[in-house]
Amino acid sequence: MVESELNELFRKSPNYRIVLEAVAHRMDTYSKIKKYFLMNSISINDTTLPKLIKSLVKYSYLEERIENGSKRYVILDPIVERVMLKW
Repeated sequence: MVESELNELFRKSPNYRIVLEAVAHRMDTYSKIKKYFLMNSISINDTTLPKLIKSLVKYSYLEERIENGSKRYVILDPIVERVMLKW
């Protein structure tokens, strides 16, 4: 069920998958997420990435947290996180 829900989300934008993969792998700041895109040879601009992150927060896939003065993102549902680590 979670996988079908995620597949539906990824149909809207395949980049949602990359953001969730990055956060699942503890690349959980804006700069680390952007680096994850580059590591996977995917270009992403500075206008699109914040919109993707904001949407995932709005859809309750991600939560924004401030830790040690740094903005970090976490996947709220541990099942979603596990699925993202398996893919």
